[in-house]
Order: sequence, then structure tokens, then C-alpha cells
Amino acid sequence: MSLITYSAVLDGLKVIRDILPYFGSGRYKRFFQKTHVLCCIANHEGVFVDVNPALIRFLGYEKSELIGIKFMRLIHQDDHVKTLEAMASLKSGGEVFRFRNRYLCADGLYRTLEWEAIGNGEIYATARPVEEKRVHH
Repeated sequence: MSLITYSAVLDGLKVIRDILPYFGSGRYKRFFQKTHVLCCIANHEGVFVDVNPALIRFLGYEKSELIGIKFMRLIHQDDHVKTLEAMASLKSGGEVFRFRNRYLCADGLYRTLEWEAIGNGEIYATARPVEEKRVHH
């Protein structure tokens, strides 16, 4: 397992920030669709606006099952408070890095993700799986 440095996390946030103005262009939309990085866009109410194929595969749901739902429905109950606190920061234009919470996957297991996100009218986020003991639903 590789060590992720603070500098690498900040570099990842910079990439997100730099591509935001161009996201609607085909070039960046293609990146969003083809990358193996787990990516999503949510509104400030926590509703998924878009999810990429990597996140769909990881969670095990169909895209149609995710778009339009509040992601809090998938967050482990014990992670609700800290997730709401992170969302408050993002709503005010802040950034979140190395934030961890557990998501309910389609197979009934919770899996931990570590997020980097930026609030910019919407929430733009990338995640990586964190190997931990899985908790049954």
C-alpha cells in the first residue's frame, strides 16, 4: 500500500479546482467516464448529480439507482454527523481532504472511502477505497 502525502492530496484538489471551469467540455467528461478514480458530483443538498463508472462498479448499484438520491442514504449511521460537518464546509466553498466515511454497497456490506472534495456551486469529489474490516448491514 502506498503512502499518500499531504502534498499529493493538495495536488489532487488542485487538479479538481483547475478542471472545474472546463468540466462540460467533451475532453473532461471523457476523463470522468474513463478514469479508474472514483468520482461524483453532488448538489449542496447531498443529491448525486453524476457518478462515474468507477464509483458505480465499486458501490455495485446501477447509475439510475444513484442519480437523484441523497448520498446520506448510503452512509453508515455512525458517520452521519462527520459527513454533515464536511458537507457544511463544502457548502461554503471549502475543501475536504482525507475524509473517510462508510458507504452501503449493493451487496449489503459497508466499505470505507477516503474522499477529496471541493465545493464550487456543486460538490466535486474523488475517492479511493480504504481496506478495512467490512461491516454487515
